[in-house]
Amino acid sequence: MKCPNCGAELRLELILEANGALSKTSAKGHEIVFRMKGMPYTLSDDDIVEAAKNLNWPETIRDYYVELKDRKGIIKEYPIKQVVREALRTVRKNVISEDYFTSQRAKQILTKLQFTVKTKT
Repeated sequence: MKCPNCGAELRLELILEANGALSKTSAKGHEIVFRMKGMPYTLSDDDIVEAAKNLNWPETIRDYYVELKDRKGIIKEYPIKQVVREALRTVRKNVISEDYFTSQRAKQILTKLQFTVKTKT
């Protein structure tokens, strides 16, 4: 920090969060810190994989999906919003509604965590 009074570096970090996610690699793997509706969140690629394993069945895919293994190790196609919503629910221990974020936001989160988001054809 150059100046604790003006908070220049802190402001730069907040600008980065407001424009997208800050990504880093940790012992857990890829991890991102981001904000949605003013709330800070941290998700890792492991959180996404575990969320998919906790889902009993994938919802109907509308536009975008990601391929992940279920509890039995079988690769399934999951709607991106369902997987991100479940990961956020698990990490934050609260209910996340269907319209809390857009598909584009879910796509951005998964892409930053190094997942390949596919389009339904």
